[in-house]
Amino acid sequence: MESISINFKVSPKMAAELDRLAEEYHERSRHLYARRAVEEYLKNSRQHYIEYSLKEIRDEIEKLREELSTATGVLLVKSGKVETMEEAMEWVRKTFCP
Repeated sequence: MESISINFKVSPKMAAELDRLAEEYHERSRHLYARRAVEEYLKNSRQHYIEYSLKEIRDEIEKLREELSTATGVLLVKSGKVETMEEAMEWVRKTFCP
């Protein structure tokens, strides 16, 4: 199989981390470990995409929960079910967050 050389620079901190990981995984050098890491990343790129997408979905759900809580609190105050926003948010916490 033909090999193509790819060169890139990293910060001293990243180089130290590559040294540490190369030693931990019994690789001969940071260069060989970096190559292995890139190859594994590319082999698992679909998995990384899925994990990234799930994180975005979780973040969006958290944002929607916060907005729903606030909207529910406002509706409770405006409808006269509670007197203050603090009471409304306490009701929301007890009801929506078991």
